Amino acid sequence: MRSKTDDDIISEVAIIEIGFARSRFGRRLARWEETLSFLQDTIAVDKPMLEKANIAPIVLEELETLPFGTLGQVFSEHCHNRGIDPNLIDVPLEEDSDWLLNHLFQTHDIWHVMTGWANDEVGEVGLAGFYCGQLRSPPFFIFLYSLIMLKQVLRRDQRVDEFIRAFSSGYDTGRRAKPLFGINWADHWETPLSDMREKFSIESSGASEFGQGILAEAA
Repeated sequence: MRSKTDDDIISEVAIIEIGFARSRFGRRLARWEETLSFLQDTIAVDKPMLEKANIAPIVLEELETLPFGTLGQVFSEHCHNRGIDPNLIDVPLEEDSDWLLNHLFQTHDIWHVMTGWANDEVGEVGLAGFYCGQLRSPPFFIFLYSLIMLKQVLRRDQRVDEFIRAFSSGYDTGRRAKPLFGINWADHWETPLSDMREKFSIESSGASEFGQGILAEAA
């Protein structure tokens, strides 16, 4: 029998995350409707959010032909290097909050590239902190912290101090950065990643201090 790789385990954790996010307890804990209301009331987002439209399927083969260093090229390389299918998650739109979850899952790895946080455990924690800094929703903050603790139990990971520092670093960066939620990323694939980070005031230096990081391939 084939032993599980890190990618296998991370995929299993992602499935558990999605199930937890849509469960009765997860919905009660996160209060997705409150987060969605906050986003609609306080963040000037692009048209896709206002229309509650999903992101069109991302064709990595097209993005990899873009000039080196552009957001699209770096994102395609990021996905290919880690075996990521950006179109894998599709949450059935049964409630308004399901659209929010779908958008978060569809753009998750774009945020990884934009922020510099990798897909290892520490990177996921750092990105979780960035999410909380961006959304500024107490229920969402509690929800993500619960997921972090769930991951620690599943992975039997003892790096509590590193996780806390990564979360704090991500949170601080998210607070200072301009909102990423609701951006129509198709309009920005050909823009250099460095310009995108500057445009949205993202300081990626903190991400390079923890875990694997993705700054080398994004340079």
